[in-house]
Amino acid sequence: MPIDARNTAVIRHGINHVLSYGQSLSNGWDARPLPSRLGSDSVMLGHSVRPRVEAGVGWEPMGEPMGETRLEPLRPTAQAFGQDTLLTTAELAALPPEEAMLGETILESALPLWRRRMVADGRDSDASRLLGSACGVGGQSIEALSFTAEPGLFHRLHECVDVARAVCANEGLAYGMAAMLFLQGEGNNWGVGGTDDRSAYKQLLGRLRRDFNREILGNALGQGRTAPWFLHQTGGAYSSVTNAIPQAQLEFCLETPNCHLVAPIYPLTEAPRGHLDGNATRWLGAQFGKVMHKVITRGEMWRPLMPHWAEMVGREIRIGFHVPVPPLVWQNPIAGHERIAIPSAGFEICDAEGEVPIESVKRAGPTEVRIITARRVNAGGFVRYAGRNRMGRGCLRDSDPDVADDVFIADDALFAYAGETLRDLVGRPYPLANWCVAFTWDLTAAA
Repeated sequence: MPIDARNTAVIRHGINHVLSYGQSLSNGWDARPLPSRLGSDSVMLGHSVRPRVEAGVGWEPMGEPMGETRLEPLRPTAQAFGQDTLLTTAELAALPPEEAMLGETILESALPLWRRRMVADGRDSDASRLLGSACGVGGQSIEALSFTAEPGLFHRLHECVDVARAVCANEGLAYGMAAMLFLQGEGNNWGVGGTDDRSAYKQLLGRLRRDFNREILGNALGQGRTAPWFLHQTGGAYSSVTNAIPQAQLEFCLETPNCHLVAPIYPLTEAPRGHLDGNATRWLGAQFGKVMHKVITRGEMWRPLMPHWAEMVGREIRIGFHVPVPPLVWQNPIAGHERIAIPSAGFEICDAEGEVPIESVKRAGPTEVRIITARRVNAGGFVRYAGRNRMGRGCLRDSDPDVADDVFIADDALFAYAGETLRDLVGRPYPLANWCVAFTWDLTAAA
């Protein structure tokens, strides 16, 4: 990958803070912690990456009183929903699978993977460690998470940073902000509590990032360098017919320096309510760790698997993709705990007259897809991938052979992997191939 000097950021502090912010996905809703975790020298504030109260305005560490908080080894934890104490192993095992809970977050896999690769590359000294903290609140729109919104959930970021600085000062460690992981969009994509308009959402994202840079990096820390942002792309169970918010997330990261779309979530396993389960959360965290290492440690440019041109001649549509590791590959994604076939591999074509029937979808070389329609596409034509009409999923990925350090765990008592379509994953490292992002492409200019 080419080097992008805007993204290079030396991990120079004793403690380098990575924050997550957003809604339920950022806090590990329904992601029951998995056993057999690899060791790491990454840390958290107190007894959990989450604060004592998941939905409060402030950010109070779990465990000891505020003034006695220490840096502790990073590990996944579990809380019953609405409770301010951690569940024991026995209590977690006794919790019915259908009962909402707060569990593993992406931080507990993203940071250790990034840290191990950082050390393996010889890029940073053993004295530099990563600190992870989750500051999101479940069920919130981007409007509710914004700086000016009441009751002031944005203040959680400020208070978390204040706690981290004080703890590091007490332990004689230099402190700095390394990255922000923003996991939000599900509510807005359904129009729940906020806008589902693509342009409006992009504006709100931009405002949130500017407020973060000013209030947290500037006023609170006096840190001159902008911390990069990393986003997931909402979809799967939370897709919509238009998929306006996933499109906004893609466009925002393409248009905004130091903002990176890591991956869509539609290929991953799900808990009963559509949240990611423990395997999927750890899997997505590994993707975040992989991309953070590329961007921050190595200074590489990053783009996910995504379209970058399209042309239409008669009933044939050809789409060229940016493919991180060619060639393109077809594979059925996961819905719940089963691999499923998606009509037309996730593609749909529409125009002013309605949906255009698709006769075939095939690869046309290592980086192109060729679609043949049953009729010509007329005015107002567009191609959409992984929208609600395709279950929020598609079948296109690249050939990246990279894998995580952690392995896929089948615990039928918790996850009920009843079918055989995922048995090829069990006991093996999570594959880190890059799946195509959801997108909508105007075909008017492609004709």
